[in-house]
Amino acid sequence: MAKLRKPNIEVKGKGKEAIPENFNEFPVDKIAIDQNIRDTYNQNELKELALSIKSDGQLQPIGITNQSEDGKHKIVYGHRRFLAIRDHLKAKTIKAVLVNDYQNRTQIQLIENIQRTDLTDYEIAKALKELKESIPKTTNKDLAKKLNKSVDWIDSKMSHISTIENLKKNRVDTVFYEKLPSSKINEIRSLSQEKQKEVLEESIKNNLSQKDIREKVKQVKKEDEWDAKQKEKRKSFKALTIEHIKFLRSDSNSLDERYNYYNKINIGEYPYSSSQNMIRLIFMITKMDQNDIWRNDAIKSLIEFLEENLRK
Repeated sequence: MAKLRKPNIEVKGKGKEAIPENFNEFPVDKIAIDQNIRDTYNQNELKELALSIKSDGQLQPIGITNQSEDGKHKIVYGHRRFLAIRDHLKAKTIKAVLVNDYQNRTQIQLIENIQRTDLTDYEIAKALKELKESIPKTTNKDLAKKLNKSVDWIDSKMSHISTIENLKKNRVDTVFYEKLPSSKINEIRSLSQEKQKEVLEESIKNNLSQKDIREKVKQVKKEDEWDAKQKEKRKSFKALTIEHIKFLRSDSNSLDERYNYYNKINIGEYPYSSSQNMIRLIFMITKMDQNDIWRNDAIKSLIEFLEENLRK
């Protein structure tokens, strides 16, 4: 049995470090790739890593679990090193340390993933969320300290994953959106999900910059504000129209009262009417002062005119 050792993962710094003393050589064919944040890897980058390892040696061990029921060790961290050594160098063994504690190895794997440079912002945000959930009562400030990142950086990534996950909850296909950086995703978070989707689709189609997206969001908000005002105006207009109809239909109001009431109504404010009805209505109103028959017909025409607008 290989000697167990708790791995020391460096979160900060990129300098090469010597292999720890307490590592072991493990057969490559006894190691398997477990779930990882990235399912595919850039083969050109793996080839470059393999050449570096061939030249300088394996400067960092990978972290693996104890053997599972299938007799395989699962990789906790060091996936790229493992693939470079197995697939490109065709080595039979690899330097590795065992990671026993499940919670610890999950956190180590997530932390290492977050430090990688080949991940999308979405993949980093996803790993951050998993890391936060794996440590009870952890705040964004705690994560920032743990990863040597700013709180704003953590907040940005958390907002990113929240926006994408909310879209997924509403069965929105986010495959292409997940490739966008946090800077672009976070520009649209204040919009409704329907508008978010529209802006993101335009962003991908026209390759909009962050500034372009910000301007687009401003435009969408102005349009939404105008639509809201128009909706409220139509609501008030509808209520007033119902009031007009109620007064004109009421038998408790005399013909003279209804005749005088038409002066309060500006028919020019009602856009939803055929030109024929409008001409007929105007003609009837001009005749209202002649006799009661004309008055009744004009009032009836006005009611029909108002009701037609209510149906629109």
